[in-house]
This record gives sequence, structure tokens and C-alpha cells, in this order.
Amino acid sequence: MNIALVIVTLLLTSVAANQRRTQTDGRYRQLFKRLSKVSDSSLLNDISTPQGKALDWLAFGDDFNMAPDDFNLYQRYAATVLYYSTDGDNWTHCSSTDEDCGKTKMFRKKLPYLSNSTECDWGGLKCNKAGLMVTINLAENNLN
Repeated sequence: MNIALVIVTLLLTSVAANQRRTQTDGRYRQLFKRLSKVSDSSLLNDISTPQGKALDWLAFGDDFNMAPDDFNLYQRYAATVLYYSTDGDNWTHCSSTDEDCGKTKMFRKKLPYLSNSTECDWGGLKCNKAGLMVTINLAENNLN
């Protein structure tokens, strides 16, 4: 009985996640179209890839709500793909849930990745005055 319950729960969870991604959300479609110019659409469609996770987060989880035609969308997407492709949830510093990000010397005054702010504020990223990313420094951050 417990096995059947687990299977049903997993199936329902999977269906809910897929429904979220496949809904005809205008924002999702716009982001997908724009990001398809820099990433293979099959990777964007696959929620298990860093690219698919990044698209899903930008469409449904990013409270910063950057416009699909924003000049900096590609760099926000690239920073998010970097986060997911290096197992960012297990970073030593400035993972999305790191409440101490910004307190260490290396990441002073920075915010956790996937924060509700410009990606230029995320720990390890440095942008110029125009808001263009110029440096990525994630040394000693348990990258995988």
C-alpha cells in the first residue's frame, strides 16, 4: 500500500510540474522564444537541464520579473544557468538560500543568487556601470 501511495504522489507531483511549464503562459512563451536564440530549444524544454531550470525560474519563480525583451535578459539567464549547472544550491557562499551571503570579505554587500534584484548584486558577479557583467568569481565555493 505504501508503494502505491508513493507512486501516485510522484505521478501527481510530476503532472503538476509539467502543467506549470506547458501552460500557454505568454511570459513563458516570450522567454522561450528569446532564449531559443542562445540555447537549444530541446534543452530549454527539458526541466532537468540547467537551461530548462533557468527558463522555468525566469518564467515562474523570478520575482524581479525582467521583461523578455530586456537588454540584460541573456546575462541573467547565463548567470542562472551557471547556478544550476554547478549545483548552486550546494555552494559554500551565496546559494539562493544563504542568509549569510554578503557577510564574508569576498562577497561583501552581495545578495544570494536568484535574489529579487539585478544579477549584478548576486555574490561572485561584478558588473560595470552600464550593468554588464564583467567578472565571475566563485572561487572556494564548492562548485560541482
